[in-house]
Amino acid sequence: MMNLLAGFSIVFLVLSSLSMSFTGDTLSVFAQQDSDSSLQGTIQIGVMAPLTGDESFAGDEMVVVMNYAESNFNAYLSDMGADWVIELVIRDVMLDPAAALEHTISFDEMGISTIVGPYTSAQLTSMKPYTDSNNMLAISYSSTAPSLAIPDDSVLRFIPNDNSLAPIIAKYFADSGITHVVPVWRGDVWGEGLADVSRAEFEAIGGIMDEGIRYNPADPHFDDVTATLSDKVDALVGQVGADRVAVLVIVFGEITDLL
Repeated sequence: MMNLLAGFSIVFLVLSSLSMSFTGDTLSVFAQQDSDSSLQGTIQIGVMAPLTGDESFAGDEMVVVMNYAESNFNAYLSDMGADWVIELVIRDVMLDPAAALEHTISFDEMGISTIVGPYTSAQLTSMKPYTDSNNMLAISYSSTAPSLAIPDDSVLRFIPNDNSLAPIIAKYFADSGITHVVPVWRGDVWGEGLADVSRAEFEAIGGIMDEGIRYNPADPHFDDVTATLSDKVDALVGQVGADRVAVLVIVFGEITDLL
């Protein structure tokens, strides 16, 4: 869950890309450099969040925190006598990669070159070629797909990619006595990436991971998924016992329907 510190960090980091180098105490450096800053008027920052559909709870949290950070930072600018303020331009992109690209282009046409978001790796993959080619910056607060861990591109991600998570998943299974795992995952760049690196890590320490079940997040048929999953788990339990079998579920909010 995004907390207030994370929200302020995003705003500060966006501002650093506009007006300062990130050394020492952020506010002190900012105060020292603002006097000769070329920033004037209203500086708009694009924000992409899932405000409807799956994961809207996360988008709602993010917008509350970002608005709070915007208000407080602008109050700070006013106290300093700065000649500019920030304005967040918020767009609902749900979990839709096409919507993320559409609003990226729209932001560019508005003269907005810095974007906070989007929520998913699939959305970031969709818009990244455009931000790379148009001197834009995408600051992602939640994308973790290993395939997007590319140096010197237009994307800055706040959290580690899933190459760091997969060894933890594998060790957790091993420490729990699990020898066989059946994965179920979203068929997008995040789901594919996490499933692949988790498989590699688990098998590297001697575990066995079934070929698993990939589903289409745009049109999931969970009756089919759960039927296949049941057959796979029953077969493995018959071979090695229930205590040695686990299911790795890589999903978003649709896990409710799956369960």
